[in-house]
Amino acid sequence: MRTPFPILTVSRKHARQIGLTLTELLVVLALIGGLAALLLPAYNRAMESAKVAQDLSQLRQIGMAITLYTNDNDYIPGEQWPVTLTPEYLATWNVFKSPFDQRSPSRIVPVSYDVNVNLWGKDFLHIVSPRDCILLASLAADESPLKFASTANEPSLPSPLCRESNGVGSEGGTASNEGFIPVLFADLHGELMSITVFHSTKANPDTGSPISDLRWNE
Repeated sequence: MRTPFPILTVSRKHARQIGLTLTELLVVLALIGGLAALLLPAYNRAMESAKVAQDLSQLRQIGMAITLYTNDNDYIPGEQWPVTLTPEYLATWNVFKSPFDQRSPSRIVPVSYDVNVNLWGKDFLHIVSPRDCILLASLAADESPLKFASTANEPSLPSPLCRESNGVGSEGGTASNEGFIPVLFADLHGELMSITVFHSTKANPDTGSPISDLRWNE
């Protein structure tokens, strides 16, 4: 009886020709490794760019909430500002955690940003140049690997676990090998700033504070 399809057979000679030798296999693996080495830095840059964009978006959300709060209360919140803004002005705690912050929420709520202490208790009328005045910045410690230490005083947590939001100063950057830091200005535009420029002695345009000669008070 004839089979509906012919049976293909491969001789040993042809089988040896089809298969890869060990040398050829090693060459293929080396090529794959080389391509991976070329693509990995580009992938890492793309991932970092996405995190920076998310950081700036979250800073802007917080900045808008601070603006609304200040309009209602005539002063910029300070110290326990995450508790002050939640939930009336910000519906979720997640916005306080930077995508660069690897801490697990657990029972302590991570906070990756802080309000410039020079502006606590004031209103936006004290700011001479909102475009140049830093309102919010990341709270990264100047350490490698990158660390965040601040947490929010979330009301539902038991007392020993409550910590103030300003647990650490903005000492280091989060992007480009910790050389840049995301900041939000009082006019609600954000940018990735060199950590050197961030810690420069350029005046923060705020007229109501004895320490207004500092861009950021650590």
